[in-house]
Amino acid sequence: MLSQAEKALTPFAVIGALSLVTIIYKLSQFFYPYVRSGSVEKYNKNNNSWALVTGSSDGIGEAFAHELCSKGFNIILHGRNPTKLSAVQSKLSASFPKTQFRTFIADAAASTETMSTAIQDLVTSIKDINLTVLINNVGGTASMSNDFKTLTDTTTKEIQDLVSINLLFTTHLTRALLPILSQQESSLILNTGSASHIGMPYMVVYSATKGYLSAWGNALSIEMQSEGFPVEVMTVLSGNTQSGQDVRAASLFRPTSSAFAKAALEKVGCGRSVVVGYFWHAVQGASMGLLPEWAGRLGMIMVLRPMKGKNLDD
Repeated sequence: MLSQAEKALTPFAVIGALSLVTIIYKLSQFFYPYVRSGSVEKYNKNNNSWALVTGSSDGIGEAFAHELCSKGFNIILHGRNPTKLSAVQSKLSASFPKTQFRTFIADAAASTETMSTAIQDLVTSIKDINLTVLINNVGGTASMSNDFKTLTDTTTKEIQDLVSINLLFTTHLTRALLPILSQQESSLILNTGSASHIGMPYMVVYSATKGYLSAWGNALSIEMQSEGFPVEVMTVLSGNTQSGQDVRAASLFRPTSSAFAKAALEKVGCGRSVVVGYFWHAVQGASMGLLPEWAGRLGMIMVLRPMKGKNLDD
């Protein structure tokens, strides 16, 4: 029989065991997406599948296109600049001579009418191919006079462009392509999100659009499951990444576009609708999550207030 002392300690032992199990479970959940192999290849079973990558003129979009080429997909490159897209296509064709390419020219900041026409033309033009993957990568702060400014200093046009580029174009394009993707044996919609979705000062509208993207992607994922459509929808969050014309050196916490794209595609099939794409960005996010709210807010102010009036590449 248990002594009185042992009986008194039993609840604490149970609490300790449950706490240990909880810690182990949370750690396993944290590491799982980063130790497993991705399964994007399952969307190219017959080696004749196509992937559409938006915003593929450079940076992360171009890197996604390169990674998908290496996995045997044919690629539709999207951008607003035909010359830049042609250069990207030539570069990829040299590395992957057997890959087929098409281009989709559309300005994500265009008016709704112009945008709708371009998207409808795309839908009509791809009826002869097997589209199974949509990478919603287009986004950014293209029209901003500088990337970090207060809301009151942000012009009406800048707000409209930010919403169009980061939110409306992706939503309209996905809606138009869903009838095609949902009829496939299986298909993938991967959205490139951002850690700024938590809400960042001096990037108020931009961070809000990224918050929309995470919520929208999660809702669409559940909707596809509810409707019984074999469409995997996921939003892969990025932190600070070297991309585009940014010439600053890459580092452990600042991967190249290629490293991020590769890591993001490795998350396909992980079972999560929203996931941080790159391991060290996840570590950063988890570390921030341990801070009390006041400390996190103060940290953002200390980091971002000096950036006011500057650009991301400065």
